[in-house]
Amino acid sequence: SGSNLVTAENATENATENAGSGSNLVTVEAPTGVCNDYCPEYADLEDAFAELSQTDQGTDLATQCELARTFVDVMYCLLQGDGSNNATAPTCSIASDQIKVLSQNCKLVGQDLLIPLEVSSYTATRCTLCSPMVAATRRTTYVGLLQCEELCSEDFDCRGFDFDTTRNLCRMWGSCPPEAQEDHYGCQWTTYERPADQIPTRAPTTTPADGGNTQDEVTEDLSENETVHHQVLVADASRFSASCTFAAAWLALSVLL
Repeated sequence: SGSNLVTAENATENATENAGSGSNLVTVEAPTGVCNDYCPEYADLEDAFAELSQTDQGTDLATQCELARTFVDVMYCLLQGDGSNNATAPTCSIASDQIKVLSQNCKLVGQDLLIPLEVSSYTATRCTLCSPMVAATRRTTYVGLLQCEELCSEDFDCRGFDFDTTRNLCRMWGSCPPEAQEDHYGCQWTTYERPADQIPTRAPTTTPADGGNTQDEVTEDLSENETVHHQVLVADASRFSASCTFAAAWLALSVLL
């Protein structure tokens, strides 16, 4: 079976496009089934990528990254473990080289192949965030994805959140109309909309004395984080505009080495 991963030789011409949209990745056959001797479950990874390649999302970078993150043990083996040394594990050399290229490309869209994939039950829109100028921001904090979802679910007025995978930055909002979603801050950002069947129909009866957050507490928490969040967005916009050039330069160098 084939691993259907992007190769270093072909990645340079696609780096600019992949950094923004993650599409049109080059696929390649890699007869490295015996790599399973060094990296248990590698054969399962290979089969999973072969299946993905037959779908409409088969050449989407973000989708490939997400799939790879469901095999974190194999990723570690090929990037840093027994399968990463071409001299001692020659049957893994092709797979290891491919995964190393994929790992660098995934970082451009805010995904680390060594971090297990978490999946929110909210509706996700990748590579976007809700404009701070339009969104009714409820709270900004640093937590994991599932913790962010839990915090939103516990907030009666929360209708969704933005999440930055590189910083574990969670920004919950009370509303985010379609025209408020922006896509020029980088693919480490994803917006998550609370499903209609998870929105409560009436406000809880919790009082501040019972530990519930009052609107004043939410506002205070927001004001403490708003300056930091603004700085983050300015940095992200600048970094995203330069990421395509950086990717092309880095991958071009990797081909020459």
